[in-house]
Amino acid sequence: MEHLFYDLDDEYIADKVSSALNSDILRENQHEVSMKLSLMPLVQPMTKWYGYNDDNVLHNSFGVQVDLADWPTVRGWDVDAWWDRGELRKAHTSLEDVAISPTEVGQRVAAMVQNWLYFGFLEAVLGKKVHNSYLLCNDERGVLTIHSGNIAFAFMAWKIDLWGRREPAVVKEIYDRTYDNFLVVAGAIQKLTLWTDSTTKPGIYTREHFPGFCELVTALLPAINRLADVMCTVRDQVHTASGDRMVVMTGLPDAIAEREIRLVQRGWCPFMIKTLELKLHYSVLDWLDGSAMHESSGGHELCDGKRCVRNNIDTASYKPRHCTESCDCRFIAPKLEDVLVAIDEGSIPVIRMQNDLRAELEVIKQPVDRLGNYVAISHVWVDGLGSTSEVGLPTCQVKRLGESVQKATTDSSILFWIDSLCIPSASEQRKKSIRQLRNIYRNAASVMVIDREIRRCPRDASAERLLWTIASSPWMQRLWTYQEGYLATRVLFQVQGKSLIEIDQQWPSSTLPTSAQVVRTSLIQHLNNLRPDNGLPDVERKTNLGEVASAISWRSTSKSGDEVLAIAALLNLDTRSLTALPIEERMRGFYLSVGTLPHDIIFYDGPRLPRPFRWAPASLMTRSEIAIDDTAEGQNALCSSEGLKCRYLVLCFDDIVRGEDDVCYYVFESSDHALYSIQWVSDYKNVPLSPFNGVIMRSIQHGSVLKPELTVVVEGIAVASKKGAPGQTVAAYAGRVTVLKRARDERSEQPEKTHPSILRGLWQTIDLLIT
Repeated sequence: MEHLFYDLDDEYIADKVSSALNSDILRENQHEVSMKLSLMPLVQPMTKWYGYNDDNVLHNSFGVQVDLADWPTVRGWDVDAWWDRGELRKAHTSLEDVAISPTEVGQRVAAMVQNWLYFGFLEAVLGKKVHNSYLLCNDERGVLTIHSGNIAFAFMAWKIDLWGRREPAVVKEIYDRTYDNFLVVAGAIQKLTLWTDSTTKPGIYTREHFPGFCELVTALLPAINRLADVMCTVRDQVHTASGDRMVVMTGLPDAIAEREIRLVQRGWCPFMIKTLELKLHYSVLDWLDGSAMHESSGGHELCDGKRCVRNNIDTASYKPRHCTESCDCRFIAPKLEDVLVAIDEGSIPVIRMQNDLRAELEVIKQPVDRLGNYVAISHVWVDGLGSTSEVGLPTCQVKRLGESVQKATTDSSILFWIDSLCIPSASEQRKKSIRQLRNIYRNAASVMVIDREIRRCPRDASAERLLWTIASSPWMQRLWTYQEGYLATRVLFQVQGKSLIEIDQQWPSSTLPTSAQVVRTSLIQHLNNLRPDNGLPDVERKTNLGEVASAISWRSTSKSGDEVLAIAALLNLDTRSLTALPIEERMRGFYLSVGTLPHDIIFYDGPRLPRPFRWAPASLMTRSEIAIDDTAEGQNALCSSEGLKCRYLVLCFDDIVRGEDDVCYYVFESSDHALYSIQWVSDYKNVPLSPFNGVIMRSIQHGSVLKPELTVVVEGIAVASKKGAPGQTVAAYAGRVTVLKRARDERSEQPEKTHPSILRGLWQTIDLLIT
């Protein structure tokens, strides 16, 4: 992962890029390899090279396989025979010799996989040969190891070459081929996951019959994931005009688990790791792992992948904290009557302090329909700043707030708003304050983020370090802080030494070559969800439900009833009518108020609402691993009191069957003469024995549909459909399933829990009313 840790001068980079651009074969002599190691030392954990030497193809007819799927076949390998049956000896005729031990068979197959998916993938994308010397070197023990330092130079040269091409058809062909090869690698990883996962029958079979193979695959694949991340990043940099983005490639569960163990040992929260695994490129957490950076605050011993215990407070026992443990200064608060009067009059109660920071808090009334010159504070209660107008805050905390705000303003007095002083516990005024939060944060001169983890980050930290600190902070885990950052006209982050950094679409620059800025690019893509497009006028500053769901899926709140209120303000909905509803009916009322929803909201993880809203998530904070469509054109499903109306591609079949946990159903589709298996997965916790006679497929970019292939398992939604009103098909939501295209003779190889008959099916695009 050396390409993630460059510290090189511009002259060296320019020389390496020029060499890559003008060479037909990418290679290095011994002097260049030694210099590379001195400038870019190997980074732990390293990836051992398993010894497959393909350099002899320089002297024969193999050449570069621009279609990566052909790479094994050209070299006499039959990966389909292995993947379909799990018999590694069938992968190549040379392995059928019984004198070769099962362990050695596994080693040879792993070596081929490594060369195919690393060197072969790189050559297919670049369109030129890559000699082993370009990406291999010896570690301090003399073990041949992958060194990725030159990857960024090769891809920078590739990017320059693409920019220089003037034939649009040729460029499009290269883009399309790159994407196709990416899918070959993604499909291979999916198959490798099946045959190495210790929790699956194929994985158990492999471990029993070919000892050591699974461990070799687990060790080699992270380097391939990182290579794919570089390729995707560079392709997106060149191809931004089309709006296409490559899908992030997931890694092997065992490799991810091993990395998580190392990160948790360094103090990182398992919940935070799980959250960012799903939202960021694979390389980002590898960068964190390779940097050996520790989380210094501690307190995550009781956390797991579903919840951060440290960052969730117990409201019953919570108490505000002083700046230091030894401090016992008195609590101060604004005059409660002034706060209540301001709220009842429909104004925003803003705190005023004098520049000498005397502990005197005056309340002034800020009109809700006018921009103010106050600073709104965005914080998390776990840092000790939580309170109410009645209780107030320690004097030390208030003075520190005043000092911070003082740095953000040039006014003669210090004006700020913070929930801990400006929202009372009195029920009626609290409700009114919550309804005004949209105006409070939108009308503030700036919003200042105060988070203890961000506050520890040095002002001169690298772009990657600063962005990571924000992305992994407690502030990013709370429901209300998403609204606070999104609505602000200006966001200030307080870092070490009370310094303020304004981050508003102007993210810090990296010292790495652009082709190596995988970590920065991924983090910026993630953090950009915090803010609207600042090019839009204020009246248009709003989001959609897809963006909201993506942002809050892994966030938390101490009061579950606050979810609808927080996200309704983002969508500029009437929170008054929603607060009037019983808590159990708010989510249904919310969907009806939004009206147009993401077409793929039916795929979102988590518990569902009662019919006719069985398709609808009961909460958007369900730790969903499914990212639903956040584009404007993707909000094309119409929600009404009858259900959800939208057009879908459906694999329909003649008979109704009932879903049973882990049972496999086979469907023969007549238009493409293909066999598909549908798995009713117990982990999805579907309602047992739900009837269904069709499976909805998910649409992705530009209306294309994610259909199952021989090596690609996709998720679908099982429904029981019937004719309704004229021109309408009503589909009762049954549950989530997985779908895979099968080889025609594959059914006899499947597990015992299989539906006894093969169903007859047909692909149809249908306008559905889902209930």
